[in-house]
This record gives sequence, structure tokens and C-alpha cells, in this order.
Amino acid sequence: MKKRILSMILIFVMVFGLLPDTITVHTASAEEPSSYEFGTNVLLNPEPTSNDYWERDGCSYGKFLDMGNSDTYIIGAKEGTDIAVRQRITLTDADVVRASNGELTLEASGKFYAQGSRNLTANLNIYCYNKEGTVLQTYNAKRDGYSTSGRTWPLTIAASQIPAGTAYIVYEGTERLGSGNAYFGMYDFSLIFHDNTSPAFLNAYLNPVDIADVGNGICVTGNTIQAEVEFSEAVDITSAGTATLSLNGNSWISATSAAVDEEDQDTVVYTFTLPEGTESGTVALASVSGLTVADAAGNSYTYTYTGSPSAGTLQYYKTMSVSGSLSHLDLSGGNTATYGTDYTATLSAGTGYQLPANITVTVGESPLAVNTDYTYNSTTGYLTINGNKITENIVITASADPRTYTVTLEGNGATTAGTPSVTATFGAAMPLATMPRKTGYTFTG
Repeated sequence: MKKRILSMILIFVMVFGLLPDTITVHTASAEEPSSYEFGTNVLLNPEPTSNDYWERDGCSYGKFLDMGNSDTYIIGAKEGTDIAVRQRITLTDADVVRASNGELTLEASGKFYAQGSRNLTANLNIYCYNKEGTVLQTYNAKRDGYSTSGRTWPLTIAASQIPAGTAYIVYEGTERLGSGNAYFGMYDFSLIFHDNTSPAFLNAYLNPVDIADVGNGICVTGNTIQAEVEFSEAVDITSAGTATLSLNGNSWISATSAAVDEEDQDTVVYTFTLPEGTESGTVALASVSGLTVADAAGNSYTYTYTGSPSAGTLQYYKTMSVSGSLSHLDLSGGNTATYGTDYTATLSAGTGYQLPANITVTVGESPLAVNTDYTYNSTTGYLTINGNKITENIVITASADPRTYTVTLEGNGATTAGTPSVTATFGAAMPLATMPRKTGYTFTG
């Protein structure tokens, strides 16, 4: 009698975090979900209501529950001894990062049915793969024992870590009967992802988007600067708050907009358009306050920046004045110049004067080198100052040369020759000359 009773005892074993005795790893070629949310079932057609989205071995959608007497349809069979179903879920790029940060967990469940009076081995398997297709981690819940009177066995995998490097996950359910010609199958499949970790601040830095000299970090009025705040994972902005730049340590301007970078979705970008400053100097990120971000799971984080760590600096040059210290010359060109843009102008001489052979160009207290820092054409008066030298106010110093004229004394048959010619200078007295003489005549000029 004891042997009879013992033979009817149901043996039920649940194993977590271990491989079942025999597992064939599959990549699950069935269609994958295009998107999913945290805290909800990520599987498609989990009830199920058809064969859609499930890769199946030896089974199909139909009336198999309760020996086909139930109105609930499942994926199963009534012939053979082995069946399996699988579905693959590819992580989003953002969740690949979250998994690498150790932020993601999963939980899974499913129901496994078999007609009574036979042995049933049921496995719920979760495989975590890297992008090369190598299994990084397997989680398993297993039921192995004798089934009496037919019943459904729920299997559950409790919250488990999705390992770093995971690119996709395969949900698999398998059943093996001790003997065939019986109804068996699976249904109510569930796989849920969780993220309970808030984003973390990583870095803040200035990004010169459209400035006069990116290589040297030099900006001018009208340029665009972005201040970027990088977090540990993709985020959405809950509250943009405010961000400010300083000039020479003094608060200067506030951001005109804030948005998540379209490519690097872990980065919040503040955009500034530089106004005309009263002085040149060092531009720095002064503050970020009231910035609140949240990840896809709704975990939020509020960030405040007060200057540390340094986000880097840029050199700002205000619009410079251009003036001339000129004698008998006119300067046709603007009276302002901007770093990064060549300044051009033309010198023209007044009546009776000609352009000088050389001029002097001074930036601040420093004279510029001709043909290196600026070019000047003494024939046309055309002047070009290298834009990268316009770092302070500009003064152009030049003096026109008076024109000279040759005066020829025509003797007209003089008996005594005078000075053949003299050189006269505009604005100066005529130089002395010996007049020619002719007998019987008086030279009158």
C-alpha cells in the first residue's frame, strides 16, 4: 500500500538561474516586437490568439486545453512528446546601454498544461544573447513530475539581472511528455522588463557649433554655442530649467532653447546665440538649474551645475572698431571689423596727392606685419587685414605723398640758355631756376 501511495505522490521541482538538464539553444526567427515599454509584457500575442509571432516546434494554435474541451485556445499538440515555442525581443540601443550600466532586470512566466496520467517535463527558459549570438546568461524555471487528472502548471522566473552586453533576449517554453497521444500545450506567456535606476550625470561641456574658429575655440557676436549635459542613459526632458553663460566670470546670457540631442539621446543640449559684448574675454558655462530628466521607465533625476566640473572655455572677441590716422587720404570701408572675417577697405588720395608706398596697421598696441598679417596695394589702395588678427581695435596710419610735376623751360631760340627744367611739388613753392635770355626779348614766363 505504501508503494502505491508513493507512486502517486506528485514530484514538483522549480529551479531558478540554472540550466535545465537538456537545452537546445535557438535564436528564434519569429517576428520581433518593434517597441516595448517597461513594466508591461513585451511579448507579442502572449495569450495567444493565433500562431502569429511565435516560432513553434511540433505545435500550433488550437483547442488543446482540458483535452480540447475548454474554450480557451493555446499553442499545443495532441500527438508526439516534444513541443517548443519561442519569441525574440531585441533591446533598443538605449536599453543595451542600460543593461551595460546594470540597470535592467526581467521577470517571466507561462502556463504549461498536460493531459493526466503521464510524466511532464516543462521548462520556461530565458536566454540573454550578445550581438554576436553568444548566450551570456540563461534563466530557467522547471517542472518535472507526474501529471494526474490533467492540470496547468504555472512557471515563473523572478526578477533577474539582464547582463551587460545583452543585445536580444529569447523567451522559450518547452514541454516533454513521458508518453504520447495526449493533449498538452502552453499559454499566458509573459516577459516584463524593469528599470528602477535613475539616470546619472556624466559630463558637461561647451560645444562650439557655429563659431568663427572652431580649432582655436574662438567665437564672436552672432555665433552659436551649445552647452551639453550628458547622462548615463537616454533621457527625456521633464523640465528644461535654465542655463547661463558667463563672460570673464560675470553672468552674461541665458540659453534660447533646450532639447535632447537627436543622435545622442543621453545628452541635453542648451543653445546660446552670442550677443554683442562690451568686452572680449573668456566664455564659460556658468550654471544649469532646474533641469529634470527622466528615462524611459519614468525614473527621474534633477541636475544642477554651478561650475564644477569645468565644461571648458571659449575665447570671445567683441566687434572691433576701425579708425584711421590719415593725412590727405580717405578710407572707404567699414568702421568695424570682426575676428575670423577679413577686413577690406580702399585708401584714396586727395587732389594733388598720391597713395603712399607703405602704411602701418596696428591692432591694439601691436603693429601687424605687412604681407603676413595684412596686404596693401600702393597702386590701387586696396587693403586686406587677416581676419584671424582682428583681436583688438584697429588703427590705420598713413600719409599721402604730394604729387610732383616736371616744369620745362622752353628757351624758344634763347641766346643764353636757362635751367632746362625743374621739379615742382604740389602745395610747395616753385623751385628757383635760371631763366633763358634772348637778345631783344624779355622772358615773362
